[in-house]
Amino acid sequence: MIRIVENKDWIIYSLLGVGFLYVVMFRVLLRDISLIKFFTLKEEFANNTIQSWVVTSVGFIILAAVALSNILPINPRLFAEYLNVFGYTPNKVGSIILALVFLFFFRTVSTYFFLASIGEVERWKSFYFLATKFFLGYSLALIVLVLAQNYFPIETEWMIYMYAVFFCMSFIFKNLVYLFHHKTILPDEWYYKILYICTLQILPFLVVGKFLFF
Repeated sequence: MIRIVENKDWIIYSLLGVGFLYVVMFRVLLRDISLIKFFTLKEEFANNTIQSWVVTSVGFIILAAVALSNILPINPRLFAEYLNVFGYTPNKVGSIILALVFLFFFRTVSTYFFLASIGEVERWKSFYFLATKFFLGYSLALIVLVLAQNYFPIETEWMIYMYAVFFCMSFIFKNLVYLFHHKTILPDEWYYKILYICTLQILPFLVVGKFLFF
């Protein structure tokens, strides 16, 4: 019997592509600042914040799709059966990317209108500046996890556990920073903070998880 070895070159190409994307961001958009300096950079001294936010969001989506593709049991039915463009349907990586793009677009637009509706739209810049740092940090962690998942003899069940711990810890840490950051990212009223976290942080991820895994 001939044993077919899975070709994982596309994983390395994906990681290199995201790495190149971040190198360009630091060289061009952030004007050659170091990684440590970026994480400690204050908002008023930042350059090209929107562009950097978009770049880190794209990089994170690609890395998350690569990471989740190996633990996603099957291609989600929503995409496999109902999304057909000229006879082509997305594979698991494509399905995850589409789901995450929709998630990010929905959360971004909804967050902006949420802040605008309560008269706090001036917090928007601080929000996406801080989100840029989070996505970059998540991306660096995902690069390590993806390499461990695909090039080290680690059981799939253990990797699922590691991803679950990573997601829970990052989610808790991010929302704690949003709640207690000195720039007051979220509105001062606690019922607005709880409303934001429940409707624009927890609920969208549950919906996307439902479509991808169930």
